[in-house]
Amino acid sequence: TAAELPESLRPWTGWVLHKQEEQLCPFIHGTESRVCAWPGRLQLTLDNKGGRFTQTFKVYAEGWVALPGDTRRWPQGVKVGGKDAVVAPYEGVPSVLLPPGELTIAGEFVWDSLPESLAVPPDTGLLALTLRGKAVANPNRESNGQLFLQKEAAPSAQAEHFEIRVHR
Repeated sequence: TAAELPESLRPWTGWVLHKQEEQLCPFIHGTESRVCAWPGRLQLTLDNKGGRFTQTFKVYAEGWVALPGDTRRWPQGVKVGGKDAVVAPYEGVPSVLLPPGELTIAGEFVWDSLPESLAVPPDTGLLALTLRGKAVANPNRESNGQLFLQKEAAPSAQAEHFEIRVHR
C-alpha cells in the first residue's frame, strides 16, 4: 500500500502503476489469477411485474462488472453509489465500468410476468432472493449463473439419506 512506501517515493506511485493497475488486485489462492472486483451479496427482490437488485463490490482497479440480467431482461435505472450509471453490453452481458473503491450498485427490472429464469453473474457467490414477498432459502441456480425463478430445486437424495453400519 502507499502507506508502506517511503515518503520520497509516494509521489511516483501513479507513474509506476500507469497501465499496471491490476498489480493492486489480490490473487485467487493457489493461482496466478488476479481479481480486481470482489462481489458482495447480490440481493434480488422479484415479483410478477419486475423487481430490484443491489450488490456491493470492492474494486481494486477500474474494470467492467457484470450485472444480473441479459439482452431480454436488461437492468433499468442502474445507479452506482447513488448516481446514475451507464449500462453497456460488455462481453455480451449488461455491465458497468467501475472505478476503484467500495461501491454499491442498485437497479431494477420491469417485465409483464415473472420469467422462468434470470441470468446472474457466475462470479457472484452470495445470493439473497426474495420472490413474490417470500425469502427463498436455497435458490435454484446453475453453475453458469442461471437462476431459476419458476421451479424449485430438485431435492438431493444424498442430503436426506444416510446409512450407518456398526461392526463389532
